[in-house]
Amino acid sequence: MKKKLPVILGVIGTVLLAWFLANTYKAHRLYDNNVNTANYTALPVMTEGQYLSQTFTAREDTIDAVGLKANLSGSYAAAQVTVTLKDAETGEVLAQKTESGTEIRPRKVHDFFLGPVTGCKDRLLTLEVTQTGSTPADGVIFYFQGGAGEEEPLLVSGTEYDAVLVMRTQTKGFDVERFISLLLAEWFIWGFMWALYRLFSSN
Repeated sequence: MKKKLPVILGVIGTVLLAWFLANTYKAHRLYDNNVNTANYTALPVMTEGQYLSQTFTAREDTIDAVGLKANLSGSYAAAQVTVTLKDAETGEVLAQKTESGTEIRPRKVHDFFLGPVTGCKDRLLTLEVTQTGSTPADGVIFYFQGGAGEEEPLLVSGTEYDAVLVMRTQTKGFDVERFISLLLAEWFIWGFMWALYRLFSSN
């Protein structure tokens, strides 16, 4: 039994590690992630009264966050970005989040944590982005990718563009595929190390 104990503990440990790592955020991107980021187009800094509006079909039942590729321009500390998630058909506000320019991660897809917002799957939703405390030179910049694809065209202060925001939705949950992949990888490493141990201990 004592000889089997390390093996049992090892199996339990790998299962727990894989389970922990498989509880993660799953992203659904509206944009094509395979396109070189150099092909993204920066929008001018929005000022009060201007807005971005992106309508899309939700792929998951729950949305915990929305991510937007962002950058910072000039003196951005006074800028306040508000993202509002709405039902595209009824206009009902489902969630809203405001963050200052100092909270935005530059040159990355920055996540605004909204949720959880439930009952979203296959529902037509609209994300509206506004900004206050900014000037044309000072504030937060967002990006779009040409070609709307399966999504609705991007609206910039009421003007329609054949484009889509560089945007993703995030859903936290248990990823079965990730769990199985991690478990197999861990067991492969364990088996490889055990084989090496047996090989060198027999010499």
